[in-house]
Amino acid sequence: MPAASYGNLSLVIPAYREEKGIGQAIIEAEEALSLLNLSDYEILIIDDGSSDSTFEVASQIASLYSHTKIIRHEKNQGYGAALRTGFESARFEFVAFTDADSQFYLEDLSNLLEAIKTSDIAAGYRFDRQDPKLRIFLSKGYNFLVHSLLGTGVRDCDCALKIFRKSALNKILPDAKNFFVNTEMFHKAACNDLVIKEVPVRHRLRYAGSSKVGWMEVPKTLKTLIPYCFSNHFFNSPESTPSFKEWKKSERLAYFSGVLILLLFSALLFASSLRAPLLEPQEARYAEVPREMLLQNEWVVPLLHGKPYLDKPPLTYWAVMGLYQIFGIHDWAARLLPCFAGIASVFVLVFWGINARAHWEGLIAGFILCLTNRFIYLERMLAPDTLLCLLVTLGLCLGFLACNQKKLNLFYWLGFGICMGLGILTKGPVAIILLALPIALWTFVDQRTFKPGIKSWLVPILTALVISLPWQIAVTLREPDFFQHFYIGQNVLRYVAPYDHEEPFWFFLPQLLFGMMPWIFLLPGLISSLFQPKTSKQYLGSFAGFGLLTGLVILTFFSMGLSKRPIYLLPVLPMLAIALGCQVRAVLCSKAEGLFWKTLLAPVSNGAFNFLGVLLLAGFGVSFAGMFRGIFKPGTGFILGFIFLTALCFWVMLKAGKPERKLSFLITAGVLFLTLYVGIREILPAYNHIFSLRGHLRAHLKTEKQMPSLVVCYPHLWDSAPFYLPDAEVVSFSRNEKPLLMKFLNERPNTLLLIKSGKDRKELVQELPDHLEFYAGVQPGTVTVGWVRKKSAEDLLGNLVP
Repeated sequence: MPAASYGNLSLVIPAYREEKGIGQAIIEAEEALSLLNLSDYEILIIDDGSSDSTFEVASQIASLYSHTKIIRHEKNQGYGAALRTGFESARFEFVAFTDADSQFYLEDLSNLLEAIKTSDIAAGYRFDRQDPKLRIFLSKGYNFLVHSLLGTGVRDCDCALKIFRKSALNKILPDAKNFFVNTEMFHKAACNDLVIKEVPVRHRLRYAGSSKVGWMEVPKTLKTLIPYCFSNHFFNSPESTPSFKEWKKSERLAYFSGVLILLLFSALLFASSLRAPLLEPQEARYAEVPREMLLQNEWVVPLLHGKPYLDKPPLTYWAVMGLYQIFGIHDWAARLLPCFAGIASVFVLVFWGINARAHWEGLIAGFILCLTNRFIYLERMLAPDTLLCLLVTLGLCLGFLACNQKKLNLFYWLGFGICMGLGILTKGPVAIILLALPIALWTFVDQRTFKPGIKSWLVPILTALVISLPWQIAVTLREPDFFQHFYIGQNVLRYVAPYDHEEPFWFFLPQLLFGMMPWIFLLPGLISSLFQPKTSKQYLGSFAGFGLLTGLVILTFFSMGLSKRPIYLLPVLPMLAIALGCQVRAVLCSKAEGLFWKTLLAPVSNGAFNFLGVLLLAGFGVSFAGMFRGIFKPGTGFILGFIFLTALCFWVMLKAGKPERKLSFLITAGVLFLTLYVGIREILPAYNHIFSLRGHLRAHLKTEKQMPSLVVCYPHLWDSAPFYLPDAEVVSFSRNEKPLLMKFLNERPNTLLLIKSGKDRKELVQELPDHLEFYAGVQPGTVTVGWVRKKSAEDLLGNLVP
């Protein structure tokens, strides 16, 4: 009894410049398929615009057979395009393909036809590969890479001997035009849950010609692989939130209630305790420079202690000068700038989410940013970095909205350039890197975006130059050393050399870990979910991808610099808040129970996680019990209790089902807000008091009941002195100038002295002449404030009497 037929088969053979081997490939295909138990078959030769005589040779050989058909591309379109043409032209229920280099024994198609009976795809793998070592090495590396990134699930992705069911093939037709085609099809197969069976096939050397794969294919393949992974695997969820008009009334009410609550939270967290004293040295300097500029009516050259101060551009100074003119010269007036910048940065994320059709994700990101302790602490500081954070966040928002479609939005693109120009006037050329680099990388890796070319980039660059160049020209005419000092010294050397504040590469990581608690614990779950072979990852689309990519880019940029300061971290936080906001949205809307284990730390046992909850509950109880029993100070116990309660609420959010998860998120946000608000109202002013001079100066002047006409600083000048004592003459001496300081104090007794506490104070008191004494009437902080004056007659007499 004859064996049952395998059915009908279409064999696709793409060919490009294969004039020496195409004839042999056709002959072998005809002979092999004629011997298989097929009802019917066809051989489709796809000439991909070969510049040699491939088409002519193939046509001549094909004329000898009735099953072979030649299809020609007028221009070379690529390997993937040739395969797609063949797949779409195939007529039969099973579609196979192989290459024109005749490296496979087509008799092995019989084994693949057996496998396809119980699968959607029968994929061959080369068990005794005969290629050169370089090609084998590249292939193994590539297979490992795509298996790790995309979960293709096959051992030999690019083996050119496969059979597809036509119905399955129609679901996974490739869009790639190059050699990435196999990877794309296997990834689509995994996303569609198609059944794949692997079959060993024999392999041999090429019949003729040379391989088209070499080292030069590596960058080409990566250029295709990376954008594909980003757009079609990692962040493939479309932002398709309906417009507000399509929302239910209850949804609109909930959303706008959330916006109002966020406004209340941010206003209280940023506008509270504005009267706290200025921190040394940073806040005092950036309050004193605009004060001196305003008094001198100087709007071009920044001034500090009457001398040009060219370390930073003037936009922050100009803004503070405007506030001084409106409210008067006060420390709280200067702090209105970071207060505004902080609130505005939070609501940029809300605006961003609305325009990116990710309304709830943007609102949640705003809450995360507003309730991030590191952001609250750093963004409240008076420094150019706080204004830069706002401009970078807004600029990235506008750049994203400009390119997040196939056509460039010139309005947003122009706004992107304006933010770049203002950023240059705030902190210098670093603004260009923080804005242009993330947008350029994102438009490269996200296939759904507009790809700005040189002409498109000229719009924001020229806009930025128009905004920033006039001041740079004006200050250079006044101060010829500006370019050397600012661009070379303060930017290039500070980045490439340990100019100051040298820190290791990982310096910012502990700050992120502790500064973004508890939200940072969602990051492993976010990263884990990216590698799941799902057709669509809900709420993880371009918005989330841009946030995570940009946060990592900016973090890496600052980590590579040799000079680091904690405040450099600020522009990273809004971007990570976006990514984490999307992940929170996914967690809140998931119907899965115990989502924690599927997306965060799956290897950890459920019992261990339950034990963690018990520990958090115990920590909450111990904190408040210790406070009431006097073990902890009230402030310490209160803060510890709220921290444990916040962590416990977050634990419930990850552990509970969908309804309880949403309630737990609201409780977590509320507890975090109360914790931060208490810290700002109670702890932050006390902290500022330790690292500032205002309280010490006021307390000392109140005790002495006299206003000094002369203030001496040692071993350097504290900028708070001229700010809080504007009518006094302020002079400073370094450690190398100690003899001059002694002479100065000897000639001018009854002088107010600001000296660094500790060793400097101890040594100076010991070296004072016998007729002088140092009197500090208040408890010293990091700086001791006291009077240097002549000893009384009784004190002098006491020194003489043994």
